[in-house]
Amino acid sequence: MSDEVALTLFYVRHGESHGNIPFDFSSDLTYEKDDPPLTDLGIKQAVLLGERLSKGKLDAIYSSTLERAVATACETAKRQGDMSVNLLPDLMEAGTSADYPGLSEKALRQKYPLAVPCTSEPTPTGGLLTLGDETTQTRELRAKRIIDFLTEKYNNGETVALFSHGTFFRYFISAALKIAVRDSLRFSCFNTGITKIKFYTDKSAKLSFSNDTSHLVKLKNDLVYTI
Repeated sequence: MSDEVALTLFYVRHGESHGNIPFDFSSDLTYEKDDPPLTDLGIKQAVLLGERLSKGKLDAIYSSTLERAVATACETAKRQGDMSVNLLPDLMEAGTSADYPGLSEKALRQKYPLAVPCTSEPTPTGGLLTLGDETTQTRELRAKRIIDFLTEKYNNGETVALFSHGTFFRYFISAALKIAVRDSLRFSCFNTGITKIKFYTDKSAKLSFSNDTSHLVKLKNDLVYTI
């Protein structure tokens, strides 16, 4: 394995969303079933995550087009000098409805001005604006598309953060480490959990740590962290 790092990648799951908690029938909150927003706790988690990542410099930020990921990414972007958040449909959650594209341009402009919409096909990763009817194989392929796009675009020691989702993490980490996706192979990915992967100039990759939530220590003491 080469010792020269071409790209350091942080894969981050979004903060707690209303899809992660029992539905409150007394609430007036409405949202698309594929696109629940962050809870109050999720917003606090995103802020703490952004503060943690502000300790280092990011060269780029990418996010799923789903609101819970965009909102989480924007809290980090604010603390990186109002960095742009580039939206990639390929980062959407596994199981998203086939024809759902994520937040509209109008909603993005109103709520998340740092977000840069993805509006044309093929997308920067070579995918489409919606996921279509997915299989295990197509999820593996889009994970590989993301990695190929990033490793081709960033190969001079940059650091990039991706904001995505818990179920898709299984496909992404498998593609990054070049291991087969199997039903028996599972990975924890908690809300705002950070996974760090280093890609080297010889095209190899190393998992530095996974699902680190130590930035949430102010909120709870039941944490997963790296020493």
